[in-house]
Amino acid sequence: MSQPCDKCPESAGIVIPPTGKPASQPSVANYVVYTGGPFVLLYRMVELAIPPDADLKHGRPAFHDDGSLEYPPGETEPEDIEGYQRDAETPRRFHPVWPECLHRPLCVSVRDQLLIIAARCQQPATGRMNRIVTMNECQVCTERRAPHPAPPQPRPGPSPDNRRVEHL
Repeated sequence: MSQPCDKCPESAGIVIPPTGKPASQPSVANYVVYTGGPFVLLYRMVELAIPPDADLKHGRPAFHDDGSLEYPPGETEPEDIEGYQRDAETPRRFHPVWPECLHRPLCVSVRDQLLIIAARCQQPATGRMNRIVTMNECQVCTERRAPHPAPPQPRPGPSPDNRRVEHL
C-alpha cells in the first residue's frame, strides 16, 4: 500500500507497511526515566517500554536482574546497542555500561524491526539538551550527576555521644 508524498515526483509514493507507519520511521517512543532506588532499575524498566506489539528481527529479549538483556537463539547475531556491551561468552547478551546520570532518560523504540535504545541528555548546562548522546559523550561530561551522592564520611573528633571516631 502506498500514499502520495508531497515531496516526491507524482509517480512515487511512500510505502506504508501494515502497521500504518513508513518502514524507516520508529514505532512509538517510550521514555524510561530514573526515579530512585538502585540504578539497575532503569535498565529493568526498558523491558516494559518495548511496545508490546513490536515485531523484532532477533526476537523479544529477556531481561535479567542485573539490567542486561539477552536475545533468544537465532540465525543472525543482533546488532550492537549503544551504551551496552556484548557479553564475551554469550554474544546475544548485552550488559548496560552507561555511566550513572540523573539527566539521561532512555528512549526505547523499534525501527525496521530493530530495538533502539537511545539516551537523551536533559542537562541544560551541557549544550546537548534534548539531543541523543553517545556513551562516550556521557563518560566525559562534567555535568553528569550520579543518583546517589557519596555518603558522608566520619570526621575525627568527638561524636554526638562523646565517642571518638577514628579512620581505620
